[in-house]
Amino acid sequence: MQDLWTRAALVLLSAGSWWVAEEAADGRGLILSAGWCVVACLFCFGDRGAGAEQRQRSGAVRGWMDAGVLLLVVGHVVSTWHVFQVQGDRRAAVNLTLEWCGLLGAWLVLSRSCVTGRGAAVLLELVTAIAVGQACLGTAQHHLVYASNAEWYRERREILDAWSGGGAGAGLRSDVSYAQVQQILAEFRELQIPLEGSGRVLWENRALYSQEPIGTFALANTLAGLLAAGLLIMAGRMMGRLRSGGARLSALEWVRLLLPVLICGYCLVLTKSRSAWLGVVFGGVVLAVGGAGWGRTSRLAGRLAGVSVAGLCGLLLAGAVLVRNGSLDSAVLAEAPRSLQFRLMYWTGAVRMLREQPWTGAGPGNFRESYMPWKADESSEEIRDPHNLLLDAWSSSGVIGLAGLLLLLGAAVRQFAVGGESVLVPGVAAGVWSSRRSAGVLWRGLLLAFVLDTGWEWLSLESLAEKWLEVLLLGGMLFVSGRTVQPGPLDRLAGLSGLCGLSVHLLAAGGFEMPAVMLVMLVCLGVVCGGSFSEAGESVLVAAGAGVGAWTRRCAGAGFLVLAALIVWLGAVPALRLKALRGAAEQQSGQGNPAAALRLLDEAERADSLAVRPHQQRVELLAERLLTECAVRSGAGGAEPEPVLDPSERARFQELLENCEAACERLIEADIRSPAGYLYRGRCRGAVGRILADLPLQQQSCEDYDQVLRRYRGKAVLWAEFAESLWLVGELDRAIQAAGRALALQRVNERWGHQEQLLGPAVLKRLEQLTASASNGF
Repeated sequence: MQDLWTRAALVLLSAGSWWVAEEAADGRGLILSAGWCVVACLFCFGDRGAGAEQRQRSGAVRGWMDAGVLLLVVGHVVSTWHVFQVQGDRRAAVNLTLEWCGLLGAWLVLSRSCVTGRGAAVLLELVTAIAVGQACLGTAQHHLVYASNAEWYRERREILDAWSGGGAGAGLRSDVSYAQVQQILAEFRELQIPLEGSGRVLWENRALYSQEPIGTFALANTLAGLLAAGLLIMAGRMMGRLRSGGARLSALEWVRLLLPVLICGYCLVLTKSRSAWLGVVFGGVVLAVGGAGWGRTSRLAGRLAGVSVAGLCGLLLAGAVLVRNGSLDSAVLAEAPRSLQFRLMYWTGAVRMLREQPWTGAGPGNFRESYMPWKADESSEEIRDPHNLLLDAWSSSGVIGLAGLLLLLGAAVRQFAVGGESVLVPGVAAGVWSSRRSAGVLWRGLLLAFVLDTGWEWLSLESLAEKWLEVLLLGGMLFVSGRTVQPGPLDRLAGLSGLCGLSVHLLAAGGFEMPAVMLVMLVCLGVVCGGSFSEAGESVLVAAGAGVGAWTRRCAGAGFLVLAALIVWLGAVPALRLKALRGAAEQQSGQGNPAAALRLLDEAERADSLAVRPHQQRVELLAERLLTECAVRSGAGGAEPEPVLDPSERARFQELLENCEAACERLIEADIRSPAGYLYRGRCRGAVGRILADLPLQQQSCEDYDQVLRRYRGKAVLWAEFAESLWLVGELDRAIQAAGRALALQRVNERWGHQEQLLGPAVLKRLEQLTASASNGF
C-alpha cells in the first residue's frame, strides 16, 4: 500500500507541471486535486504513523504546520461563502476552494513522505527534474519557437490587412482569396487572437516583442518562481554531496552535476524576472549561512565571500552571453524602478480594497473585480492578483487564511532553527543507499505523467499540435531523474533555501492560487519539517508508530474520499462539459451560425449554473449583432441619421434589444461585481435609443455607464463614451466633467507610456469640443 500511494503522489506531482497553473480558476486541474484526495485516502488507510520518536522530535511543529494548511482551506471556504453572499464569481471561488482541498491532501502525503531522508531526497530530486525540464522547454521557446510564431502571425496579419485594403500589403489584395481569409479568421478565433483595438495592440506587443520563456505556464513569472526554487535546491544538494566527501567525481559526473544548474540559471535569466533573481540571491545567502553553521564566523565569512564571487561571476558571464545575442538589454534593469512603482500601486490599491472587507477578503478568484474600483490611474494592467503572497492570501482566504500562511511559514523556520541539519547514520547517506531504485521510480513516474496529460488533453478536445515541444520538458526531467538519488546532509537546508527563494519571489509576483507553484512550496515545507532521519532509521520509526491513531486515520481517509467525490461532482465534470460546450459554441459562431451557438450556450448555462463565461459569451454574441446593425443603420443616414419610423423595423430593434437586456441581466446576476453586464447593456441601449430617438432609453444607458464607472474608474475610453451619452440626453455639466476625466486619463496614459489605452484622434477631437463648449456657454 505504501508503494502505491508513494508512486501515485510522484505521478501527480509530475503531472502538475504540464497543467497551466494560471487556469486553476477555470477548473482545469481539478482532476489532479481529486487524485490528491484519493492518494491521501490511500495513505490514511495504509499509513502506520510517523513513529513515536519522530512525534517527540517534530510532532508539535508538524501539528502547527498541519493547522496552518487547514486554516488556509477553512479560510477559502469562508471566503467562498462570502462570494455567494455578495453574488460574485461563484464558479471561480468554488474551483479554487476545491483546488485547496486537493492541496490539503497533497500536504498530508508529501509532508509524511519527508519523514525520512530518502523520501525527502526523492521529492527534492523530482522538483529539480521538473525545473530542469521546464528550463529546457523555456530555452527552446526563446531561441526557436517565438521567432517561428512571430513569422506565422506576420504572414497572416499581412493577408488580413491586404484583404481589408489597409496596411503595407494593400497591393496584394488581388492575390488573396475569400476562403483563405476565412481560414485565417478561424485560426485566430481558435487561438483567441484579437483582430482590432487595444486587445490587438496588447497581443502583438506580447507575441512579437516579448521573448521571455513561459514553459508550460502562461506567465514568465510563474516559470521564474519554479526555476528559482529548483536552482536553489540543486545548489543545496550539490553542497551536501561535496561536503559529505567520498570518492572523487569523474568528469562525466561533474557534467551531470553542473549541467542542470547551468540550464536552469540560463533560463532564469531569460525570464527577466527581477523578483526571482532576488529570491535566488536571498536563498543563496540562506545556503551560505546554514551550510557554514551558526557559530563558525570565520567559515561563514569565507562561505559568503565564495558564494558572492561565484554568483557574481556567473551573473556576469550569463549577462555577457545574453547581451551579445540580443536576449538581454539595459532596459531590463532600467525598468526595475518602474516595475517596483507599479507593484506599489498594486499593493496600495489591494490594501484599500481589503480595508472594505478585511475578514473575508475579495474571495478566491474574485480579486480583479473587487480591486478595479481602487486601481491607480497610472497602472493600466487589470491584474488578477495583488502580486504579493501575503496580500494574495488575505484577499483569497481572508484573515483566517492569512493567519494560516503565517503560521505555516513561521513553524517551518522554527523547525529548521531547532532541528538543525539532517542526522545521518555513518556510511548510509553517502554510499550505502546508492541504488538506482528511486531513480527508476522517478523516471517511470514522469513518463506516466506525460502519457496521462496527453491522454487528458485528447479527451478534453485540446489541440496536440505543439505537444512535441513538451518532449523537451520530458527529456530534461528524465536527464535529471536518471541520476542516483540518495539523501544528503544538507537536504533540509536545500528545502529551506528553495522555500525562501520562492517566498521572496512571491512577495512581488502571483502564485498563491496556482496549484503547481504551491505544490513546490509544500514540498519544501515538508522537507524542512521532516527529512531528519536516514534510511536506516525508517524501519524503527515505522515499527514504533504501528497501530497509533488507526480510528483517526480511517476517519480522515473517509473524509478525503468524500472530498474527491465532491471535487469531481462539483468541479471537474462541470468544467469539462462547460469547456466542450463553449468551444462548440465558438465554432458555430465563427461559422456564421449564431442560432446554434446560442442553443449550445443555453446548454452550457444549464450544465453549470455557477459559471460566468457562458453568460458573457451570450452577451457578446447578441451585443455584437445588435451594435453592428445599429452602426449600419446610423451610417446609412449620415452623421445625424433620421430616426427609424417604420413600425416593423422599430419592433425588430426593440426585440433585439430585449434579448440583449435579458442576457445582460443574467450576466449581472452571475457576477454583480463585474462591469461587463452593465457595459454591454449601456452600449446597446444607447445605440438603439439613438436610432429610435428614444430619450428614456438613452437615459437608462447613462445609468448603466454610471454603474460601470463605479466599478472601473480608470479607463479613458469608458469616460469618453459616458461623456457622449450624457451630451446626447442634455446633461451638459456632467458630460463636460466626464470629458475632462477622459482627457486627464489620456494625459496619464501618455506620460506612463500605456499605448494600448490611448484614445484615437477622432475621440480626442470630440472630447476637446465638449470641454471647449463649457467656455462658450453651451
